[in-house]
Amino acid sequence: MKKILSTLVLSLVATVMLLAQAPQTFSYQTVVRDNNWQVIQNQSIGIQVSIIEDVANGSVVYAEEHTATTNDIGLINLAVGGGTVAQGLFSNIDWGNHSYFMKISVDVSGGSNYVAMGTTQLRSVPYALFAETSNNAGPQGIQGVAGNDGNDGVDGTNGVDGVQGIQGIQGLQGDTGVAGPQGIQGVAGNDGADGTNGIDGLNGTNGVDGTNGLPGADGTDGIDGTNGVDGAVGATGTQGIQGVAGNDGVDGTNGAVGATGPQGIQGIAGLNGTNSVCGYSIGDTAYGGIIFYLDATGCHGLVAKATDEGAFILCSQPYLNIRCLATGIYAGAQNTKKIIAMTAYWNTLGNGSITCPAAMVCDTLTYGGYSDWYLPSKEELDLLYVNLHLQGLGVFNGGAYISSSEWESGDEWHYATYFYNHLHNSYHQKGSASNVRAVRAF
Repeated sequence: MKKILSTLVLSLVATVMLLAQAPQTFSYQTVVRDNNWQVIQNQSIGIQVSIIEDVANGSVVYAEEHTATTNDIGLINLAVGGGTVAQGLFSNIDWGNHSYFMKISVDVSGGSNYVAMGTTQLRSVPYALFAETSNNAGPQGIQGVAGNDGNDGVDGTNGVDGVQGIQGIQGLQGDTGVAGPQGIQGVAGNDGADGTNGIDGLNGTNGVDGTNGLPGADGTDGIDGTNGVDGAVGATGTQGIQGVAGNDGVDGTNGAVGATGPQGIQGIAGLNGTNSVCGYSIGDTAYGGIIFYLDATGCHGLVAKATDEGAFILCSQPYLNIRCLATGIYAGAQNTKKIIAMTAYWNTLGNGSITCPAAMVCDTLTYGGYSDWYLPSKEELDLLYVNLHLQGLGVFNGGAYISSSEWESGDEWHYATYFYNHLHNSYHQKGSASNVRAVRAF
C-alpha cells in the first residue's frame, strides 16, 4: 500500500525550563498536519530529536526519542532533554563554544520508522542553558521594581522587510529579568494560502550492483520429453533418365544370337521431399496441455493446462521482497522458482510461517505425465488471453488471473489480467486471491 507521509508544521518557539535539582530541558511545541494540511488529531506520534553541532548537516552530538499524542488541534508538547536517550549526553553539550541545530524526525504511526522533516538552528534556548551551567556568570543583580504596564498602542501597518544585515557577534548573556505578566492571547490569524508544490528533486544515482551470490547446486535432471511426431514423408523424387540401350550384337555365322550390348548409365536419383515443420498449431493438444505459443521453428513453445487450479493468493506476507521483476516469455519458470526459494529463506529467519500458495500449487503439480508446470509471467498470461481465451479455447472464466511477475520490488502488488476485458492490473494485491492457470514449456 502506498503510504502518505505526514508533514510537521514547525511553528512554535522553544522555551528554556531550568529547574533546581532536575535535568536541564527546554520545551518544544508543534502542530502535526497531513499532506492535505489537515491536523492529525488525538493520534500517537513517534518523534526523534537530534542536536547537530556547527552546521545543519554536521555531526549528531545528542539524540533522544519521544512518543507523544496530539490533542484536538493536532498540538504536541516535548521537553527536549527529557526523552529516551538514543545517543550522547544532554549535559555534555558545549552550548557556549559551538552553534547547534535541531533536527526533527517523525513516525506518524507511533513507531520508530522515522522520516526527517526539517532542521532548525537553535539560538536563544541553548545559550540560556549555557548561562545556567557556566562557571563564569556573575552574581545576579537585585531585582528591580516592576513598572506599570503601559496601554497597548494601535498596531501600525507592517513595513517593507529590509535587507537582512550581516549577523553581529553574539553578545554576552545578560542577567535573567523578572518575568512580566502574561499578555492577553491574541486573536488567531487566518490560515495562510497553501504554497505551491516545490519542483521534484533529481533522481538519485543507482546504487552499485551487489556481488553475485554463490551458484546454487545443480538441479536434478528433468524427465525426458516424449518423442516428437514424425514429419510427413517427402514427395517421391523424379525418376532418373533411362540409360541408352546397348547396340545389338553382330549376327554370328549360322544365325547365332549376337552378344548383349552394355547397360546404359543409371539415371540420377530424384531429391527427397522436405519434411513439414513439426506440424503443430496454436490450439493443438500436446505435451500435457493446449499449445498457446510457438517459437520460430514451430517445434517448441508453451502449453497451458486445460483447467484452472482454483483461486489462490500470491503470498501471505504482502511486502516479501521476492524481486520477481521478469515479465517476458519463459520468465514465469524463473519467477516461480524464486518465489519458492525466497519463501523458504524467509521462514528460516524466524519471520513466522510465510506461504506463497499460487506458485506452490503450480510447482508441485504433476499432470499429463509432466511435473515442470509453473505460474505464468505477465506476457505469458497475455498470450493465454489472446491465443486461447479469445479463440474460445481453454475454458477460462471472466475473472482476474494471477501472474508471477511483481509490479515493484518489495511492494505489495503484482501483475494480473482480467479475462473479461484484458485489463492489466498493476495494483493487484499479493494477499488477494485470483485464478491460477499452470503452464509449461516444451
